[in-house]
Amino acid sequence: MSVGIYEDPDSSNINIRPNNNTENIYMNAVPKRSGQRMKHSEIQDHSGGRNHGPYKLVFLGLLCVLLLAAIIIGLCIKTEEAGQVQLRYNNLTEEMDQLEMVNNNLNRENKQLQSRNNVLKCLLETNISAMVGERDELQFILQVQSGKERLQYAVDVTLDPETAYYGLVLSADGKQVRRGSSFRSRSSKQFKYFGVQGKEGFSSGRFYYEVQVNRSADWWKLGVVRESGNRTTLDSTPENGYWILQNINNTYYAYPNSILEWFYPKEKPEIVGAFVDYEGGLVSFYDAERWSLMYSYRGVSFKEKVYPYFFSGLEYYSLIITTPVCITP
Repeated sequence: MSVGIYEDPDSSNINIRPNNNTENIYMNAVPKRSGQRMKHSEIQDHSGGRNHGPYKLVFLGLLCVLLLAAIIIGLCIKTEEAGQVQLRYNNLTEEMDQLEMVNNNLNRENKQLQSRNNVLKCLLETNISAMVGERDELQFILQVQSGKERLQYAVDVTLDPETAYYGLVLSADGKQVRRGSSFRSRSSKQFKYFGVQGKEGFSSGRFYYEVQVNRSADWWKLGVVRESGNRTTLDSTPENGYWILQNINNTYYAYPNSILEWFYPKEKPEIVGAFVDYEGGLVSFYDAERWSLMYSYRGVSFKEKVYPYFFSGLEYYSLIITTPVCITP
């Protein structure tokens, strides 16, 4: 039985099979195997990676360059987008600041307009009140141009000795008052400082009275006082219940809104007239001889009875009630 040699083309192993011509086949098998191996190696040289290696490196290099370029381009795009976002944010912030500034300006203008509106409203109310007072005064002046109209509002005022300061001297008829050198007993109804009121009070309508003031007298007051007025103070203000005209050394004083105001009339009056419109809230003082207005309190809100009021601060000079009252038989 002979042994044959078989070479597997897909393997480097040699298989031996029985064959009749064993020796010849064996002798021819070795060179054939070497030749086959050479051919197989040549095939590997022609089709292997030694010839394709440089192209792979170039391909890998190009791929890295492309990846790097893509990364750089992506970063540039992201950076540009971030810049645009930041620019938008800055623009929005600037717009918000401008809107806030506009809002603040509008609020400031609104407050100014409200303040102006309040001032104009106050001025309008004051002007209306003044116009009403002036209308009443003009109406009164027109009415009192004749003696009959003046006497229409004239009242007969008599001094109340129970309210007189204990150092004042009153005449027997109750029409004159001056400061004296002797003192009477005190009472709770008395004014603490040189004051006295009329016997009769008024809670409605209009009334008018006149007082002769000696031109040499340097300290006197006259006007009206409310029933609950403060009798223990020298501060004769509306807050304390007084609406008066005061003379001190030829300077004349009044107290609008409880604030002292002074003035100097062109002519020193000999007779001063006091006019009160209870419902109209008006207290006016006139130079009765010239019938010129000296001072007016307007917008007075009377809520209780008021009385004529007199104050004599110096000795020897009397305040004399001289109202020309028409007595009907």
